[in-house]
Amino acid sequence: MVIPQPVSPDTGATTAVNPLSPVWQTDGGCDPSAVSGVAQDWYYHTQGFYGMYQRKQNWRDCNNRTALSPSVEYNYTDNNVTVWTADQIIYGATFSACLVAVQSINIQASGACSSTYGTSGWGQEGLFVTSGLGGILRPARKDANGVIIDETGNNQQSFNMALGKAPDNYSCSSGWDTLSNAKADLAQLLNILPDYCKSFNPALVSI
Repeated sequence: MVIPQPVSPDTGATTAVNPLSPVWQTDGGCDPSAVSGVAQDWYYHTQGFYGMYQRKQNWRDCNNRTALSPSVEYNYTDNNVTVWTADQIIYGATFSACLVAVQSINIQASGACSSTYGTSGWGQEGLFVTSGLGGILRPARKDANGVIIDETGNNQQSFNMALGKAPDNYSCSSGWDTLSNAKADLAQLLNILPDYCKSFNPALVSI
């Protein structure tokens, strides 16, 4: 889909910051018969995230008991994650309908238990990237005076998070590093991304 370049708004029309959460549901205002061919102001949101990870081990504390040998309590993946969002207003544009684009993820894992994402777990290290942007296009919300109240702007944040926690040393044969567990880990990650980028919408991501 080609997004037209923004044009200058009419006199008196400004973009304001809305203290309320963004509206994601496409409602009656997105009925093709109501928006098709109608020049108006549109809200356009895109989002993505990417990162890298490495499996690590957490060792038990021997509590100064020299007769005990060090041992691994659990293993996990240490993930460095970058999330970003972009929210803008496209002024005076015409579209045939609203758009909800689902974000897709590509994981490139290496080491034991790894292969193309979709058939295995995290492995011992790897990358995850957004292979298809998540997006929303809908008419901009306005107050009673016709002032746009959708938030706009760009945001990007980076942080570290532990995922894929499992008992003892890492072993592919243990049965912990599986596709279903990797998807559960991704869901856990998605749920905290709005804490770093307010307008990030986990519901737009397909895992």
